[in-house]
Amino acid sequence: MKILTILSIISTLISCSNSNIKNVNIPGSTVTDSTAYPLAVSFNSICCGTASSDFLKSFLKLFNQKNKTDIAADIAAGCGREGEFVVLFKLPKTERVNTKFETELKALVEKTNAQNKKANNSSGSIALLQTTHTSDYKNCRLGITPWDLK
Repeated sequence: MKILTILSIISTLISCSNSNIKNVNIPGSTVTDSTAYPLAVSFNSICCGTASSDFLKSFLKLFNQKNKTDIAADIAAGCGREGEFVVLFKLPKTERVNTKFETELKALVEKTNAQNKKANNSSGSIALLQTTHTSDYKNCRLGITPWDLK
């Protein structure tokens, strides 16, 4: 009897670990399986975790304040073994603001990546991504949730 119970528990654990967790859809959120994001920033890992996203939070808060806009972001978390994640930006319909945001974000990501490489060789890379969809992150264990800028 004990062996059957143990085998049952092991079987349950294996089946749970092989299942994909679907994107987290928060009540009232507009995130669906086909939501597209025009820009995203990916935080990758080499060996010892990802770089901090604090610089990106500061940038987004300041950009929104200076440009009187309300660009928001979602985060796809748990995308790898070492905490890899992707910040997905929801841009307004204003072309001028979008172009400015993309230009400044690209420069910031390149600058931060270079600084991180100089300071710490084991820090993972940061990459700017164009046009991603929620379906690209369906294997992220923690799903997609609104990114808290606090």
